[in-house]
Amino acid sequence: MPPPELRPERLIAAFAGAVHSGAASPAVNCRLAGVEQGSGIALEVHFSGASAEAPLGILQDVRVFEQGREGARHWLLLAGSARHVVQARSAQVHRMPRAAFYAAVPPPSLTLVTRLGWVLLLNLLRIPGLARPVAWLKSP
Repeated sequence: MPPPELRPERLIAAFAGAVHSGAASPAVNCRLAGVEQGSGIALEVHFSGASAEAPLGILQDVRVFEQGREGARHWLLLAGSARHVVQARSAQVHRMPRAAFYAAVPPPSLTLVTRLGWVLLLNLLRIPGLARPVAWLKSP
């Protein structure tokens, strides 16, 4: 374990509110999941090959700092007054903007008449030989 005098060096992720910490898969044995501070976008940090001292459970307002040390790689997790040091092979930060993306894209608005028209057309095309007259209607 690294010495306790580690100081924050480079912020890689900042969570707001509750952060769920635990194992995600055999390759990712420590995962932090919550909401990014400021943007409100879902945020996850995955640690591969994390040490046994990785925190488990629910933490509050976590900030993750990468430590620039030779040899072993360390990340400092500050959750309020609690300090956790995670030694791992690597860390990946995943921002999931899908909610913001779908909020910006308007939903499709089809009227009931349009929907019924498509249902009728597709069912008519299932009848053998009816595709030719429908193609005739389409031509100019």
